[in-house]
Amino acid sequence: MTPVSAPPDQSFSKSAGLPQAVPPPKEVLQPESKSFLEKGDLLLKAGDLISARQFYLRAFELEDAAGAYGVGRTYDPKVYAELNVRGLSPDPEKAKNWYGKAAAAGSAEAAQELLTPPQ
Repeated sequence: MTPVSAPPDQSFSKSAGLPQAVPPPKEVLQPESKSFLEKGDLLLKAGDLISARQFYLRAFELEDAAGAYGVGRTYDPKVYAELNVRGLSPDPEKAKNWYGKAAAAGSAEAAQELLTPPQ
């Protein structure tokens, strides 16, 4: 029995006994990421760039480089011209920034976009 006036036991570390969150393996995240990318692609083709961007962002949050590439496309003036987008303005700087993130994460498509001169 420890007296009430005794100093607290310093041998127990607060963080030592607590379980740490372990991220799921990438194989588990792959189907979810693929689903986000597919939904983003469908929305992009339909011209709903704002909604598509949200799905691409979710895929990128799951560490999928294709998600960053998709986000870049939702800002790209070339994509706006191809889709004949009205009511929204492209943002070439944001497109370039996202293509850079995608290229750094391993996207060959994004790296190619960075090499292509703006139109």
